[in-house]
Amino acid sequence: MAMSERYKNVLMPGYTHMQIAMPSSFGLWFAAYAESLLDDLLQLKSSYQLVDKNPLGSAAGYGCSFPIVLLLHCQNSPWMFVCILGKILIF
Repeated sequence: MAMSERYKNVLMPGYTHMQIAMPSSFGLWFAAYAESLLDDLLQLKSSYQLVDKNPLGSAAGYGCSFPIVLLLHCQNSPWMFVCILGKILIF
């Protein structure tokens, strides 16, 4: 955003359909890329939250034969969200 502010008075032609259209500026061009990058960061954050779930029990339909304490394991795991029997718990 600092680059867009710095070059806001440097004019450049805007194009549409491969023809010169209304005037624009390098500042606006930089701001468009910065805004697109911010959108990408929001998408990455949303995607991370979507996949940041503990897979423990996600494929087992009949439980686990190992003597584990599920909630203790979930509290000490690196995952933020845990899905147990279709309910999402947040740690």
